[in-house]
Amino acid sequence: MSIITYHGVNFIILVSFLILLVGEGIAAIARRQDHPRQTLKETGTSLAVAVMFAIGNSAISLLVVAFYSFVYVLTPLHLPDLWHSSTSILGLIFTVLIALVWTDFMYYWGHRGGHTIRVMWASHSVHHSSKEFNYSTAGRLHPFDHVAGILLNLPLILLGFNPIIVLTVGLLGPGLSLFFHTQYVKKLPRPIEYIFNTPSHHRVHHASQKQYLDSNFGAIFMVWDRAFGSYAEEEDLPEYGLTKPIDTQNPVKVMSHGWVEMIHDVRAGNSPSERVKHLVKRPGWSPDRSQLGQQKDRSTAQDQAKTNELTGV
Repeated sequence: MSIITYHGVNFIILVSFLILLVGEGIAAIARRQDHPRQTLKETGTSLAVAVMFAIGNSAISLLVVAFYSFVYVLTPLHLPDLWHSSTSILGLIFTVLIALVWTDFMYYWGHRGGHTIRVMWASHSVHHSSKEFNYSTAGRLHPFDHVAGILLNLPLILLGFNPIIVLTVGLLGPGLSLFFHTQYVKKLPRPIEYIFNTPSHHRVHHASQKQYLDSNFGAIFMVWDRAFGSYAEEEDLPEYGLTKPIDTQNPVKVMSHGWVEMIHDVRAGNSPSERVKHLVKRPGWSPDRSQLGQQKDRSTAQDQAKTNELTGV
């Protein structure tokens, strides 16, 4: 694989997504002649945020390629060489499969952290800020949202996996999940729903009802959620957006609201340890259990119930 492959996959994902975005718009117009003004505003904001993300992410991607390449040159380990020669197609396939499973597993934990660690939620909350759920919603991304994935995939580079393979395969999960932001595709056959992520699972992930919060983090495979207690089935009709809406269509405010509120809470901390907790505790945490400027709210009882489920209590 070469850097051309990486950019090629990026291009295919982008073009396919734009085609679906336009197609969804045409389908929506065909189904209803007039769009609610709020829907049009939400869509416009999402597209503006997507442009801001694309600019920031392009710069970060260049740094990641340089960083991974630097580590790859220095690492003494080249584990894939044990089974993969330059002429071995089967070896390449095996390498790609290992990278695919690793990157998707790490995506699960990085995504879960994006919902349960405040400093990560500050960026990821952008993606959940829309009250609409359509393909434009998928464009609500923050450039810092993938920092965890960059670090979590670093062990593959240290083991000698080619950075281009890791980066290209790592695109597949997030790229595929873009296509799950739709309400037009209902539930798929049960075996597919059981193993893989689907639009139904991702609708649940974006829902703001308490029974759906912090669930269905997988990008490609849903088996991680089933194994680690974060799976939820789509039952009640999902309601989208943050539990405490930000009520703005300003793309700059949408992009920055999580960081602004977190910094405000950190500065309001009464001690160094309290300030650190505002960074690493769950979104919604505060010393007196009140909700400060934070956009995520979970009851203590629900948190305890989920803890009991995970620990088997």
